Amino acid sequence: MTSLSLSSAPPPVIVSALKEANVKHEDALEYLRCSTDEAAIKMVLLYDSLVRTEQNAITIDHLRAAANIEPAKVLGIITEQMYTRNVAVTGMIAAAGSPSVMKKAVQYAKTKDGFQHAKMILQTTGVAPVPKTQNTFYNIKNSTIDNSKNQIIMPTLEEVMKSVDTDLDDVLEGEIVEG
Repeated sequence: MTSLSLSSAPPPVIVSALKEANVKHEDALEYLRCSTDEAAIKMVLLYDSLVRTEQNAITIDHLRAAANIEPAKVLGIITEQMYTRNVAVTGMIAAAGSPSVMKKAVQYAKTKDGFQHAKMILQTTGVAPVPKTQNTFYNIKNSTIDNSKNQIIMPTLEEVMKSVDTDLDDVLEGEIVEG
């Protein structure tokens, strides 16, 4: 690794992009820490080798320049780690909210105007088919992946119905109670 020079500041390419995206310097460093990319590891090791006063005085652009890494590479690593984290957080939020959202959707599906909600419930549970052009996340329980054809093979409707614990009529029957 090249030594870090604080006397000549590199152009603030990364700093400017982070500022524009409202990403804090500390957060960007954490995204680099999460990466297994060689360039990210090189920058993190360089940062960790500094004393606290040096760490407080430098920017990611200093680290990038000292590690001889192109700005686009660093921005790509940070963006990839942000995306990975945000997808995981989104999944956690969806999983945590799923029962209450599904309960409300089922309640509304039982109303006169609830056709779209019923359709959504049937598609997300895998009972009704999802059009190939539609970007819908759905449960692929009991599915298999055929890597030779790069396809996910979904279970048949009969297989899905056998795995359902309750009859669909039981789910859709009943009274709507406003809460």
